[in-house]
Amino acid sequence: MQETPPPLQESGPVPVKMVLVIEDDADIAEFLLVFLRETTPYQVIQAVDAFAALKMVQTVTPQFILLDYFLPGMSGLAFLDLLRANKGVERIPIIFMSAGLPEGVEKRNLVQARSDLVFLENPFEPDTLLTLVKRFLEES
Repeated sequence: MQETPPPLQESGPVPVKMVLVIEDDADIAEFLLVFLRETTPYQVIQAVDAFAALKMVQTVTPQFILLDYFLPGMSGLAFLDLLRANKGVERIPIIFMSAGLPEGVEKRNLVQARSDLVFLENPFEPDTLLTLVKRFLEES
């Protein structure tokens, strides 16, 4: 007599954690995309400016954002303010990347005033970035 196999349990797709890289410099963006795709199990997507990123977060919700300060048309800080005003995406962890900040904007004051981001100064060690990304994504 043949045993009847147990019924298959339906399960939904396994959620994939997503990282959004907002970077207009093609070389830096390519490095970040390749590095994160090779060293993490996360899906990595890119926006070349803040406007494209705002459109993206209307259809997909990344668990983490790597954000350049100097972007065409809108600074990373202005993007952050607009993002934080949108319900459902206001708590996405963000690493703010920049080789420098405009005159009058100090890194220490920026981070103290904004508890919702971590500042990573370019150039940075890839391992430092990877540690931050994994920490934030494992917490989410």
